[in-house]
Amino acid sequence: IEKINHERTKSLKEINDLRENIRREELINYTTSIEEQVQRNDQSIKEGIEQYQRIQEENQLVIQQQHESQKLYLELESHMKQMELEKLQSELNLEQEKSLLKHLELQKLQIEMDQEQKRSVQITK
Repeated sequence: IEKINHERTKSLKEINDLRENIRREELINYTTSIEEQVQRNDQSIKEGIEQYQRIQEENQLVIQQQHESQKLYLELESHMKQMELEKLQSELNLEQEKSLLKHLELQKLQIEMDQEQKRSVQITK
C-alpha cells in the first residue's frame, strides 16, 4: 500500500508538473503573442507618424507654392494695371497733342484771317 501510495503521489506530482509546464508554455506562448502584437502595433504607429509627417511636409510645400503663385499673380496683375495706366496716359497725351495741334491750327487760321482783313482794309483805303 505504501508503495502504491508512493507511486500514486509520484504520478500526481508528475501530472501536476506536466500541468504546470503546460500552463507555463501556454503563458509563454500567450506572452510572446502579445509582445509580437505590441511590436506590430508600434511599427504601425511609427509608419503612421512617418506618413503624417510626410503629408505635413507636402502640405507645407503646397501652401508655400500657393503663396508664391499668389504673389506672382499679384505682381502680374499690378504690372498689367501699370501697363494699362501707361497706355491710357499715352492716349491722353496723344489727345492733348491733337488738341494742341487743333488749337495751333485755329490760331494760324485766326492770324491768316486777321492778315486777310488787314489787306482788305488796306485795299479799301
